[in-house]
Amino acid sequence: MKQFWPSALLLVVLFSLPAWAQTETAAPPAGLPQERAAVTDWPCVQRKVPKLSPGAFWSGPEIDENIAWRDEDAVAQLVPVLVSRRVPIEDAEKQVAAFAKQNEADKRKKLTLLFAGVFSEIDNLRSDVIRGIGRFSKNQVAKSGQLVKARAEFDALARKPDRTEAELTHLGELQTQVQWLQRIYEDRESSTRYMCEIPTILEQRLFAVAKLIEDQMPQSG
Repeated sequence: MKQFWPSALLLVVLFSLPAWAQTETAAPPAGLPQERAAVTDWPCVQRKVPKLSPGAFWSGPEIDENIAWRDEDAVAQLVPVLVSRRVPIEDAEKQVAAFAKQNEADKRKKLTLLFAGVFSEIDNLRSDVIRGIGRFSKNQVAKSGQLVKARAEFDALARKPDRTEAELTHLGELQTQVQWLQRIYEDRESSTRYMCEIPTILEQRLFAVAKLIEDQMPQSG
């Protein structure tokens, strides 16, 4: 996941450096991330589950992952509507009920196809999100390493007695670099919690839509 920094934000950062960045002997702020020994691709509290199982959401007929739900035009058109979180669950309920009524003669089969489509699309979307979180996390680990390295270089040079003019100039550059890297790291880190919520939100949508479909399933046959 790439990070884009608008020019206005760059100016805010560059012209609002704290006091430690304006003196040659002051130290950068504490609380920098510790460099991690191993790269992790899952920063979330929730357990990582790359793929979902239909049985965890559905008590109807068994779903074959190769089921050809896209071959049914009505199903293929309704699935994106049910998957979209922009569609209130109340509206989705009406859509499912209307679909069931239109397919009364073959309701069980068509509703099963409908669930298969919704499950497939949400599971694929969720997998894409999980891969994106993994890429983001690895990038964040790399930035943590850069920040720790810059901080260590700054500390070593700040402790050195009798610094040359060139070293004093470099010390100032390191101060700016540490401040900049920390700002980027913390800004990205603050978004981790929200990213980690997305797979759960998708699962909740799947649960809700699956129940709507099951409520329309015939009791037998």
